[in-house]
Amino acid sequence: MIPAAYRLMLLDGHLALVRVADEQALAPAPASMRIVMGELSRGELAYQPALLPQELAAEVAANRESSARMDNALETVMRRSRELSDQALELKAESARLAELLEAARGRIAELEAAAGKPGSQRGTPVEAPSGPSN
Repeated sequence: MIPAAYRLMLLDGHLALVRVADEQALAPAPASMRIVMGELSRGELAYQPALLPQELAAEVAANRESSARMDNALETVMRRSRELSDQALELKAESARLAELLEAARGRIAELEAAAGKPGSQRGTPVEAPSGPSN
């Protein structure tokens, strides 16, 4: 494998990306090092020491702890979501029950008005207060 880089060049009046390959193949970096940045065609590679086994173990432990916290948070959110969903279903059932009771009450009012004669005929008449001895 030949390392390569792409350069922006002006060709025939247009900008184009041109692959620039380096003749020298680079040897792989040692396992204790990792490549950070650089341009391969110029041989500009920056190496950074890899983590020590103790550092890797600490990072893995921190990642596991973070993952456990995230799992617990997700569990809490899902439990609360289920509770809210159950409450919403209960409210929907209660709303339907109240709508049925309201419709039954309206029906009963209509029956009572029909039985009393003309609907709304007694609404406009004021009720007379019983006359009694006043002190």
